[in-house]
Formats: sequence, structure tokens, C-alpha cells
Amino acid sequence: MSEPSSGWLEGREHCLPVRIYYEDTDFTGVVYHANYLRYFERGRSDFFRLAGISHSEFLALPEPTAFSVIRIELDFKRAARIDDALVVRTTYDSVTGARLNVSQRITRGVHRLEGPRHPPAAPDVRAAQSVLRTGHAIRSPPTRRSTDPDTLPGDLMSPAAALTPESFDLISIFMRADWVVKLVMIGLGMASLWSWSIILDKLFRFGALNREADRFEDSVASGKSLEDVAAAAGEHPRHALPRMLQAALKEWREARAKGPATEGQLAFLVQRIDRTLDTIIARESSRVETGLGGLAIVATASPFVGLFGTVWGIMGSFQAIAIQKNTSLAIVAPSIAEALFATAIGLIAAIPAYIAYNAFSTAAGRFTGRLEGFADDLSTAIQRRLSEKA
Repeated sequence: MSEPSSGWLEGREHCLPVRIYYEDTDFTGVVYHANYLRYFERGRSDFFRLAGISHSEFLALPEPTAFSVIRIELDFKRAARIDDALVVRTTYDSVTGARLNVSQRITRGVHRLEGPRHPPAAPDVRAAQSVLRTGHAIRSPPTRRSTDPDTLPGDLMSPAAALTPESFDLISIFMRADWVVKLVMIGLGMASLWSWSIILDKLFRFGALNREADRFEDSVASGKSLEDVAAAAGEHPRHALPRMLQAALKEWREARAKGPATEGQLAFLVQRIDRTLDTIIARESSRVETGLGGLAIVATASPFVGLFGTVWGIMGSFQAIAIQKNTSLAIVAPSIAEALFATAIGLIAAIPAYIAYNAFSTAAGRFTGRLEGFADDLSTAIQRRLSEKA
């Protein structure tokens, strides 16, 4: 007795011949609608058998494993009749995790059809009978990790076809992302690097400014004359405090070189000194605040840019649902991961920039207040000298 035929493979498409008998039809000779599901099941089983996947082996495992159909979409075209020779054509669409999506067609005629995977209808080949898309939930046994690579179609045995934990590492998410989401990620990464360059610059700059200010104020408080302290600072000091002292003493020396001054001239001298000191303070305050505007931009705009990437990624998720016709999390998880990764990068860029902006704004305000306090003390010392001369 010959072994029942399991059909044949035409490329990646499995073909199983089916003959319509009297038991398959109603009293008019038309195939019962439910019998098509039986034909499809035979086609799927023989497709898996030729691919090296045996149901009996799965059921014989210590932990029995089986396929189960969780969703079917049936598009009925025309009825098959008694004595018709049909071909059940099975092609897998995709493998995601434990889900296998399969497309099946039943065509009339026993000869093999050459050409594309979904050949167009021709005048001598009657129209396709029905199209079925099924999803199989598979619980893979631990003892069977792979199938025969010579019989299993290429995409089905590809590691990239199934989702693994490695599919959700940061590099994989970035490489799999849509080009718009990639641009968002790259832009946010560059913004983060820019903000960190400002943060490090300000961190070292404020530290150096405060240390120099401490040394200079200690020198002024040591009891040395203001002229000696100004001379020790050099001709072109970089810090604002010695520049303020030198500018005030310059105004003082120029006024004294003109000879005795009236009370009004002394008042004008004090005003000139105050304006000179205010100018130095304004310039120094503007210099130490350089870059804070960039931190503010990154802190406020990055979350919204990341949100744009998230919205775009969610749109991709809905497109995947529409294309796959499947609402399973395995279908939309990659796109959702890409979308959320864009948001995460936006927050990574924004949070340090926001914290640094507030911290450095406070530090800049304190430094400006320190300059203003020194200017008040210096103006008071100059006025004391003028009153002594008077």
C-alpha cells in the first residue's frame, strides 16, 4: 500500500492535491463550506511535515506541544463541486515569536502553476476559491530548537524572523527604526552631547572663577594697600575683581593728578567709578551666562522632539497592525519599542540640561552678586579716601 501523498513544494509554496467526493458535498453537489477548513488544515499539516515539523513528535514529548489556530480570515470566492480536483496552496507570511502567520489558497486544477507566489488569474485557470490567513500559537519544546535546514524554507529558519531579547537592545532598536525616528534619535543625541559640553565647560569655569575670587579677596583683606594688590594682579588680569580694582584706582589717580578738586568734582569722580565698575560687572555677567540659553533650549525642546518620534513610531505600529491584520503585541512591540526609545532619548537629553540650567543660573547670579558686593566695598573705600583728602 502506497503512502498517502503529502503534496510537493514549489519554491516556498506547498501544494496539496484534493479530490472532491460525494461525502464532501450537499445534495446539489456543492462542497460544504466547513470542508474548506478541513482542506486548509490538511494543507498546513503536510506543509509542516515536509518542513520537518511533525505533530506526532510534538505530542510525544514529556511536555506535549501542539499548534493551535487563534485567528482565521476566510474570503470565499466560488464554490467547488463534486469531482473537482483542487490544489491547497500554503505559504508562510511571517514568524514573530511564537506566532506563525500562514496564507492559503485553494485553486481548481491539479497541474502545478508556475510563476509568482500569487499568480494572476488567467482565462484557462479558473479563479481562486478562497484565501485563508491563520495564526498559529506555538509553544516550542526545549528539546527541539531547530528543524532540518534543507527542508525548512529560508525565512522560517532565519534568527531574524523571530523576536528575541537581543531584538530589543538599544542598537537593534535604533537600526530597525524608521528613518524619521532615526533622525529624531540622532538629533536628540547631538543635542545631548552639545548640552554636556556646555555643562562641563560651566562646571570648570565657575569653579576656577570662584577660586580666583577667593584668593583675590584674601589678598585684599590681608592688609596690603590697594595699589600693591592691583600691581600684583598684573597689567591685564583675566578675572573681573582685579580689573575692577585697577579701573577704580586709575580713575582715582587721574583725578588726583589734576590737583585739588571741588566737592562737585569729587561727586562726579565717584559716579565715574561706579559706572566703570557697573560696566565691568555687566560684561562679566554676560560672559558667565554664555551657553545657558542652549541648555534652556535642550531642556524645553527635547521632550517634544522625542514625543514627535514617539507619535511617528506609534503610527508605524498601527500600520503594522493594518498590514498584518493582527493585533498581537508581537506585531506592534518593535514599533512601540522604537517609539518609546525616542522618548527616552529626549528625556535623557532634557533632564541633565534642565538641572544644569537651574544650577548654573543660580551660580551666575551668585557670582554677579559677589562682583556687585566688591564694587560697593571698593566705592566705599574710594569715598573714604576722598573724604580724608578733603
